[in-house]
Amino acid sequence: LGLNIARYGPLSNGFWYGARTAAGPIAMLFGVMGLALADGVPGMPKLGPWPSYWLLLSSFGGMAIFDYALDRKQMIPPWLLRWKLGISALIVASLLLGVVKGQYLEHNARDLIMAEAMGLDDE
Repeated sequence: LGLNIARYGPLSNGFWYGARTAAGPIAMLFGVMGLALADGVPGMPKLGPWPSYWLLLSSFGGMAIFDYALDRKQMIPPWLLRWKLGISALIVASLLLGVVKGQYLEHNARDLIMAEAMGLDDE
């Protein structure tokens, strides 16, 4: 076991070890950026929460691909990979449902506003 870890094992590849170390802060940065985009950035056009949703969806997808690459290099236990992929799938499903719900609410609000405007013009 000692030789596997120290010299010949998964941790002997410096690139993947560095990438694994940097992945946590990068994921946190994307999370903070997602929150900032959801609230809107002063001076930027108002796009609503959509950039936030797409950033978070792509970052969770990228994290799943990175976890799979770590599994191929034997740098993550198989049980942890399954657990992380399950949680990530749940979060992605929640984000996608949020996108669908938001688009429905925007469309419905636009229809209600136009119906009210048409009713005011008739009077």
